[in-house]
Amino acid sequence: MLILLLLINIIIPRIFSKEVLLKPRLLDDCTFFEYAVKYLGHYQDEYSKVSNCCDFNAITCDNQQNIIEIKLINIDGLEDDATFGINEFQNFKNLAVLELNNVRTGDNIPYSIFELKNLKSLDLSHNYFSGSIPQSFCNLKQLKHL
Repeated sequence: MLILLLLINIIIPRIFSKEVLLKPRLLDDCTFFEYAVKYLGHYQDEYSKVSNCCDFNAITCDNQQNIIEIKLINIDGLEDDATFGINEFQNFKNLAVLELNNVRTGDNIPYSIFELKNLKSLDLSHNYFSGSIPQSFCNLKQLKHL
C-alpha cells in the first residue's frame, strides 16, 4: 500500500512533469557549451559576457544554432577540469572544426574527440600528449585536416 501511494503521489507526477518532458528539447549546443565552459579556464569569464553561445568569439554556429567550429587557445585551468570540459564536446553532433592549442589536458587526448563523427579538421598543436594514438581515432572518417 505504501509503495502504491509513493507511485501515485511522487514518482508518477515527476515522470510526467513539464520539466522532465521539456528537458531533452532544452539540451541544445549552447546548453552543452555552458556546461563545458565552466571547466575551460579564462574562457568562463569571457563567455559570461555574451547572451548566446553563437556570439562567443571562440565558436562558429550554423543557421540552426548548431556549433560547427570551436577554437580554444591557452586554457589555463587544471588538467582534469579542461578534460572534463572538452569531454562535453561529444554532444556537438555538427562540429566540423576543432582547434585546441596549448590546452592542458594531461598525457592523453580527451576520448570525446574521437566521438565527433562529423569532424573534418582537428588541430591539437602545442599540446604535450604522450603515448600512442588510440584505435578510436579511426572513428573520425570525415577528417580531412590533422
